[in-house]
Amino acid sequence: MQNNLTYGIIGNGRVAQHMQFYFDQLSIPYVQWDRQSSIEIEQALQECQVILVLIRDDAIEPFLQEHPELQQKICAHFSGALVTPLAIGVHPHCNFTQDLYAPDFYPRIPFVMEKSEHAFSDLFPTLPNPHYTIPAEKRAEYHALCVICGNFPTLLWQEATKTYQEMGLPADFFHIYIQNIVEQYKHNPTQALTGPFARKDLGTIEKNQQALQNPKLKAIYTAFKKNFPIDHT
Repeated sequence: MQNNLTYGIIGNGRVAQHMQFYFDQLSIPYVQWDRQSSIEIEQALQECQVILVLIRDDAIEPFLQEHPELQQKICAHFSGALVTPLAIGVHPHCNFTQDLYAPDFYPRIPFVMEKSEHAFSDLFPTLPNPHYTIPAEKRAEYHALCVICGNFPTLLWQEATKTYQEMGLPADFFHIYIQNIVEQYKHNPTQALTGPFARKDLGTIEKNQQALQNPKLKAIYTAFKKNFPIDHT
């Protein structure tokens, strides 16, 4: 496929805004369209070869069914779990916040693409990002792992912060602890675990479980104790 592609970016949410910013840094031509646009989609995207449907997951298929003319072009979406014959799944393994990132961050974002007739280089011939391919039937499990690894810790930190503050501790006092844990895991994943589960200290684990007053955190601690039992051998 040609290298001088023009992209149609459908949507104006966080992901769409991040991709526009990234494309601007690389001088990649694109046309952005959303339902607030004054021009019809067919006219707006007529010169685009690749269409990126960057809208809510449950709106992707209905939107493409509503605009069958887009099937004449290569269509892709960034949903982690959705599998549809109407568009290729290409998931950026990253969380997109309201704030844009530094320009040098974007080329490091890995993309995970479902196997299809098109390669990543067909869709994004000028992007330097690392990219990987998995079978379409593995996408749901892959996305579940993304949620577990990326979203669940945030929920835990938010809940723990409330309890820390109730103790009179500042909300950000444990940030250095989080940063150090991540760095340890990156450096040596198999040896990164510390604390009572690593020491096989069942007595401390029992005391922790009994001491927790927050019902959500207590239930989570109990679930970890059950599903990651200590091996005394």
